[in-house]
Amino acid sequence: MHAARTIFAAPVALALAAISFVVTPALADSNDLAGSWSGGGSVVYNTGSKEKARCRASINKAGTGAYAMSATCATASGKVVQATTLRKTGSSNYSGRYRNTEYNVEGTIRVSQNGNSISVMTTTDNGAVGSFSMRRQ
Repeated sequence: MHAARTIFAAPVALALAAISFVVTPALADSNDLAGSWSGGGSVVYNTGSKEKARCRASINKAGTGAYAMSATCATASGKVVQATTLRKTGSSNYSGRYRNTEYNVEGTIRVSQNGNSISVMTTTDNGAVGSFSMRRQ
């Protein structure tokens, strides 16, 4: 079971320094990444097996072109809490690297924003992939 969780940890890890600042949709600028997000998607492990996942994330401004992201994601086989820093790479695109010491995995995260929706792709260095669609809460 620990091996499955190790493979699970990085793809579902969307995240960053746990900051609980929440921006409500009515007050949020739809072009600003900061806010509270939730949604789901799937994780494809490096073994080829696939699971559905549900995630919640909090994203906060962390400087010019940088955001702190903390997230919790869960599948039928486990739950992971992850944190990362996202850097702006385009008009509505962000990316970062993460390391999860609990499961000893590392990887990359890419976020693309379209108003109050984001698409999140995570890839572990060992080949597991997560794909999630989230909406601002």
